[in-house]
Amino acid sequence: MDFYICSTPYHLFISLCHIKISNVEAILYLSTHDSKSEKIFRQIEERLNKLPLIKSVIIRKRSRLKEKLKIEKIKDYLEYSKFKSYLNSGYVYIFSWNPYSLYTTSNFLYMKAKKVILVEDGANLYSYPKPNKFKLLVKKYLYCVSTNFFEDEKLEKILVQFPEKYPRHLKNKIEQLNIEELFGRLSQKEKEMIISVFLTEEEVNIIKKLTNNNSVIVLTQPLSEDKFTSKQQKRKLYKEIITKYQENYQVIIKKHPRERTTYNFENVLELEGDFPSEIFTMLGIRFKKAIGICTSATTLIDADERINTDENFFKRRREK
Repeated sequence: MDFYICSTPYHLFISLCHIKISNVEAILYLSTHDSKSEKIFRQIEERLNKLPLIKSVIIRKRSRLKEKLKIEKIKDYLEYSKFKSYLNSGYVYIFSWNPYSLYTTSNFLYMKAKKVILVEDGANLYSYPKPNKFKLLVKKYLYCVSTNFFEDEKLEKILVQFPEKYPRHLKNKIEQLNIEELFGRLSQKEKEMIISVFLTEEEVNIIKKLTNNNSVIVLTQPLSEDKFTSKQQKRKLYKEIITKYQENYQVIIKKHPRERTTYNFENVLELEGDFPSEIFTMLGIRFKKAIGICTSATTLIDADERINTDENFFKRRREK
């Protein structure tokens, strides 16, 4: 039995695709600091439990304050006994990592696992800037987070979409993750089953009716929620994109799952972020253009043109 550690609906979506193809029973461990992601997980928990091959679904909401007070770490040890046998048998798939460290949402289970496969959080993960030595030391010694995971024998491989773009220290473990090929190996029935976890049949029909061959989709990021910019500046950035295309196209905003912003732009269809954007492709919906600011979601949208307006947005902001 395999064990999947997910923190976002996208992680869960890719996990469900992989579980279907591998045909191995799995436990879904949905661990997040984000209250909106937790809400989405709670909403679909019952649907997940009804899926074939899903042995169990565990949802864990973590508190950043309790992380600092080491309370979450105590909970980790208490929780470990529930999963010990599973962590010792099958593969543990982890999405919560960056090229330089793991995250607390997955770190304690990684430490106890016997066989680990890391899966990238998104296609732009390679651009994550290297933290300074002080931050790495704090992670390692204060929070006991692994910063040299890439040296461990238990880590069998790291699945990423663009292996050539990742830092050299990961090269020995990196393998190609072809998500389009992953989708292609699913039957139509399996695709419909995965879609039904995130969207009801009524919601699917509404989305199909609202999109057409002249649609442009703008995929947002939680820029203000993650403190990269203010809410006002974020609205301005997306308004500039919309103004550029609004005259000639039907514009649709698909919000990121962790966004709390309501845009209410005139004559723009605004979709909530409760489902991964990749579902559009599974539904057979094609857009004229897929546009985003430093988002990997554009790479998996079926569109005549995919535009990533600022691939280094996060890197520049983190370095400030």
